[in-house]
Amino acid sequence: MLGAPASAGLLLAALILLVTSGLASAAEPEAIEVQTGYSESDIEAPQDHYQTVPLHASYWYSAEPWLEKVLGSRPDGTWQYCIEPFIDPTISPGTSAEIGFHLGFKLSTPVDGSDGNWRAFLRGGTGPMLTFQDTLEESTKFQFGSYFGGGLSYALDENSALTLELRQRHMSNASIKRPNSGVNGNYVMLGYYWQLED
Repeated sequence: MLGAPASAGLLLAALILLVTSGLASAAEPEAIEVQTGYSESDIEAPQDHYQTVPLHASYWYSAEPWLEKVLGSRPDGTWQYCIEPFIDPTISPGTSAEIGFHLGFKLSTPVDGSDGNWRAFLRGGTGPMLTFQDTLEESTKFQFGSYFGGGLSYALDENSALTLELRQRHMSNASIKRPNSGVNGNYVMLGYYWQLED
């Protein structure tokens, strides 16, 4: 069975392939989402909890043409992939920041009928990042952040929605240097999603 660094590496390679093949045929995203919220991670005492205020932007592209080509038919639900740059100010155990980007995916589906306002979604991603907050768990500023989460969106109109997401993230340096015990965080994210007009 693959370890966490190898699994994250394979996911990152697959997402890079998907994104680069999709960008060749779709230079502009079909939607943009901005999110903020709060995250907290337990880290080794005597350090205080690791806390951030996430500031994320996701540029969404349809994955359905690519999946149809690979699978021979379009799967159920709405499938998308994204590029998600972020700057997360760190508020504990010190004042600092994280910067980086994720390559991610999302599967969403209506929960109150095809004409309803509510949709449920699952999403995940991985990517490189820099953290300027020193911790006992990590020995390098260069890290990989991988996350998985889910949530609900509520359509305000045909082109915009509010989103609520819970996600878990693992941050580590893929054993580039020891120590590398990783930092696992829980996130609450609020967002605004808008579909770009053709």
